[in-house]
Amino acid sequence: MKRFVLLIAVFLTAFSIASAKAPKYVFYFIGDGMSINAIYGAELLTAARNGQEFPQPSTISSLPYRTFVTAYSANNLTTDSAAAGTALASGVKTNNSVIGRDPEGNDVKNLVEYARESGYGTAIVTTAGISHATPASFFGHANDRDDYEELNQQLIDGGADFFAGAGFNVKTRSKVPVTSAPEWVVKAREAGWNVLVGKDAFKDAAKSPKTICLAYEDKWDLPYAIQNPEVRLEDLYKAGVDNMVKYHRKGFFMMVESSNIDHGGHENDVYAMLEEVNDFSNVIALAVDFYKAHPDETLIVVTADHETSGLALGNNSGRVKAKVLLNQKMAQADLSAALVKLSKTEKPTWDAAKTIISDALGLWEDVKVDYKEEYELRDIFEMTVARGVSSTERTLYAANDRLAGAAIKLLAKKAGMQQVKYGHTGGQVPLFAIGVGAEKIAACRDNTDIPKTIRNVARY
Repeated sequence: MKRFVLLIAVFLTAFSIASAKAPKYVFYFIGDGMSINAIYGAELLTAARNGQEFPQPSTISSLPYRTFVTAYSANNLTTDSAAAGTALASGVKTNNSVIGRDPEGNDVKNLVEYARESGYGTAIVTTAGISHATPASFFGHANDRDDYEELNQQLIDGGADFFAGAGFNVKTRSKVPVTSAPEWVVKAREAGWNVLVGKDAFKDAAKSPKTICLAYEDKWDLPYAIQNPEVRLEDLYKAGVDNMVKYHRKGFFMMVESSNIDHGGHENDVYAMLEEVNDFSNVIALAVDFYKAHPDETLIVVTADHETSGLALGNNSGRVKAKVLLNQKMAQADLSAALVKLSKTEKPTWDAAKTIISDALGLWEDVKVDYKEEYELRDIFEMTVARGVSSTERTLYAANDRLAGAAIKLLAKKAGMQQVKYGHTGGQVPLFAIGVGAEKIAACRDNTDIPKTIRNVARY
């Protein structure tokens, strides 16, 4: 009798699993470098813009299922985007800098490969170059994330059905002759890809099942949202959905990455980073609208590959004044360029530098600066700009003027926010979900659990 009951239980469990509906559409959003504090800070910024002191939940934090997952790599508590991307794409931990391979050098299959084998359309969308670490983890296999020649060729050979991003990545510090970004555009077209460059061309995103949408022919990063670029993540996402819906009636898998959250963290530009989170959340809202139109067929997963910069909220006597950040009118790179230009004039003065900084950040004019704070900024000016010397602080993705960096950090401090480092941290990252199988996503505890669960739910 006990054996009979056990058999019935096994049968019912198997029947339940078999009868559970698999999602037809899977959206996998990755905020590169996005921490829970970055999400909350972005909500505070939006509240301040709307004249409110306390935040309302953004689209991201409004998703009903949420948890945290560990994100360490196979050889370091602090992962990089390549190892984290591989874990998020394949469910296998690997060493930092490795794309799509395990620590022993064996290729590991990713979600795009599994989805394609199961007959689903696949799309990879990013604000970075289309062969950068995170997107490459979803189609490529390489021993080093900078092996762009190898990764670009794998992409052209058919890594996914649709790609959208800033441009093709290329090596810039190699002694070996490399293929330029425009040459990769030509190679892709020769291989049969419908390559569309520039926002106006994206209207043709659904004219071919093999399409690559690029913001630029010769660049591989979108400017920050606060710089109002012509092409935004929203444009890339919409082009991808248009293409997928037209050609893949069975359904599709789409990975969407916001890479500039990470860049803002690396540069310690709090305002730029938080606005990237808001821009990312706005695109996720579009996916939620898609879910509402197909509630029994859609799964949306939102996470991060790692945290960047360790954003602290409330460092100024425990108070956060997000409204202060709204005085910032340009990204650190633009302020840097203005100060470098000043350093090349015949006789740069502190008053001239002070005017540039004030116009860009509202310091002095709208945000009080005390004598000690001004002295520290002026000291940097005297050692750099006044001498015609371009003193820069080099981070992973940029080299910014030292005075510009100090001024932007001062503004963040006035807002009660502080980024504690330029690089990644080893902290856990947030995970959110909605839709078919979302409750199973909430059971994940490590980043490698996420793609395994998506495969299980979607039956790839």
